[in-house]
Amino acid sequence: MSRPNPLILLAIIAVSTVIMAGVAIRPGALMISAHEGDTYHLLDIIFRMDRGLEPHQDFVTPIGVLAFLPILWFIEGGYGVGTAILFSQLLVAVALIIPIWYTASSRLSARTGYLFAAVSMITVLALVYGGSEPGLSISMHYNRWAWAIAYILVVLALVPGRGFKWLDGLLFGLGLSALVLLKITFFVALLPGIALALILRRDAQTMLVAAVTGAVVAIGVTVFLGFGFWTGYVGDLANVAASEVRPYAGVTLTGLISEPSSMIAIALGLCAYLFLSRSGQRNAALALILLLPGFIYITYQNFGNDPKWLIPFAAAILALRPTEEEYQEQVTPLTVVALAAVVLILPSVLTMALSPFRHISQSAELYEPMLPALPKHSDIKVRIDRGNKMTALVLLYQR
Repeated sequence: MSRPNPLILLAIIAVSTVIMAGVAIRPGALMISAHEGDTYHLLDIIFRMDRGLEPHQDFVTPIGVLAFLPILWFIEGGYGVGTAILFSQLLVAVALIIPIWYTASSRLSARTGYLFAAVSMITVLALVYGGSEPGLSISMHYNRWAWAIAYILVVLALVPGRGFKWLDGLLFGLGLSALVLLKITFFVALLPGIALALILRRDAQTMLVAAVTGAVVAIGVTVFLGFGFWTGYVGDLANVAASEVRPYAGVTLTGLISEPSSMIAIALGLCAYLFLSRSGQRNAALALILLLPGFIYITYQNFGNDPKWLIPFAAAILALRPTEEEYQEQVTPLTVVALAAVVLILPSVLTMALSPFRHISQSAELYEPMLPALPKHSDIKVRIDRGNKMTALVLLYQR
């Protein structure tokens, strides 16, 4: 398997970042046409933190502090909130350049690595959660950021590489810690499969470095934010889990599993397990079958139920195709599984990839400031027809 050319890979990452971020920032304002209510919620949290309030201690949120800090830093730097959100996405993308480059160059083939890197940047810098609807929305940005981190961790875990074990461990420790502080659902769902993959590989050095890195991050957060941060975080998660207001982000779990597209995705995961086992990749197959429920649970917990796990899944399956002569009959089935996964997730990837271009093509006359009473933050705008539309839920009858 030919590895990606390091310079070409870095160039693809850089160009993807510059194009996606540059096109999104070019209008000079963030214009949204969907999920305005969720955006108001995000802004409320950002402005509370700007006034010195602490999440999980001064107000309730099940979302980790890392979802808000990059935006807050630019607010504190004097930027309007719309520009701050756009710049925060660029900041996250820049932070992930080296991890994405290392993952693709140490684990994937040339073509797969180039596509993986580009799609990872698209996921971070998109202006929509995914799906196939053409709207513009910054809502649930933390899900996209968490997915991009998960792409890296899943590929590193499933595909044995020729990289540095200490660097693998550092990325696992930092990546899993970031998921805890971003959206803990990803951490809980992915940790068992990732841990099993490393255990089956008997990769003690990687696990040790990951554990030490995670402990250092946890101690650092405790020192800066206090032990009350953790107890408050756990309390917020328990509070939301017990709430009946919004028990799930989209359809029910049984509804999600019974959807045709989900059934196809799950079937692809089971087929991959079977073909990997037959090709001598027993360790990867076992780790994958443990990751699969986690993938499904994350999809269930994320609005839109977008199965972005198919992206690292397809990349890993292509990388795990056997080269030994005795297992060559499994190459074609694994290729078919990976390509089917790509086809299934392609509408979501295209929706994200095109979102900055839809953003720059919007007519400014169709939008108005989302916060008209705050001129400093007039750089976040909403469609006039949606901003002036009044809807209400009225209880007509109650027993």
